[in-house]
Amino acid sequence: MNVDTVPVIYMLYSFPVILIYGVITSSTSDIVSEFISTKIKIKKLEIIISGVLHVVLV
Repeated sequence: MNVDTVPVIYMLYSFPVILIYGVITSSTSDIVSEFISTKIKIKKLEIIISGVLHVVLV
């Protein structure tokens, strides 16, 4: 196996996993933060909660 092919093979298998995980966690963070901010009736808090969840879930 050539040294040049290792990163290509790694990206071939890891990119879809990273992409799917990122989309799922990002969507989850946005949905949960919107739900929490509407429950406590402070809409401006949504972006802060979403940011915290993005950091925690990664």
